[in-house]
Amino acid sequence: MHPDPLLSLRSRAGNLFRRAVGALEGVLFLRTCYACGTEIEEGLFCPVCRSYLLELKEWDQGGERGWFFFTYDEGIKEAMRKIKFEQNWALLDRCAEETELLWQSGVLRRCQEALPVPLTDLVWCGVPTDARRRRERGYDLPTALFRRLAGLSGGTWQPLLCRTRHTEPMFGLGPEERRRNLEDSMALLAPVDGKNIVLTDDIFTTGATFAAASAVLREGGAASVRCLAFAGSVENLR
Repeated sequence: MHPDPLLSLRSRAGNLFRRAVGALEGVLFLRTCYACGTEIEEGLFCPVCRSYLLELKEWDQGGERGWFFFTYDEGIKEAMRKIKFEQNWALLDRCAEETELLWQSGVLRRCQEALPVPLTDLVWCGVPTDARRRRERGYDLPTALFRRLAGLSGGTWQPLLCRTRHTEPMFGLGPEERRRNLEDSMALLAPVDGKNIVLTDDIFTTGATFAAASAVLREGGAASVRCLAFAGSVENLR
């Protein structure tokens, strides 16, 4: 079944309007730290709150290894809700800036010891977004958050995965329900044989989405897969 061209056009027009509004907000209003309200020039947090909130937690579950930058607290939850369901482009750009600031601070270099190859030899990709949600939002969230960071680190960004069917939102699903929801839902877009990959997503919760995407990459012949999320749930690391 093909999407209605008129609905698709309306969706694109709506996304362009929301992005213009978001850009205008950034010009008309002061940018403040999302945690404390201090006036800032770039990113999501002021330097003090960034140093306090930054976790760079490493996790290893079922053979999958990775990191997330920030704890998925109420502030981050609210930011992601606005990005995903209100198409808040200005906030999305601030989160992308935050990943760049973390690179400049040297945080990502702390992961180097756990990587099988230098940062410059890595291929970055995102967990694929459901096509329906990508059309609704007007962007792919992992790409928007991490593509610039891949370039700054000297790596290469390449779309490697796609969704093969619609999946339900994961919120509220138990571990087994999440597994069934993701089963056979992803496929390769490009060859990955021998590549060392950084797989990115906005949020790490149970690790089910990362595990499903990583399995496809490994089955395709990837030499290694490491996962990186903007934020994650500390409870699931205990």
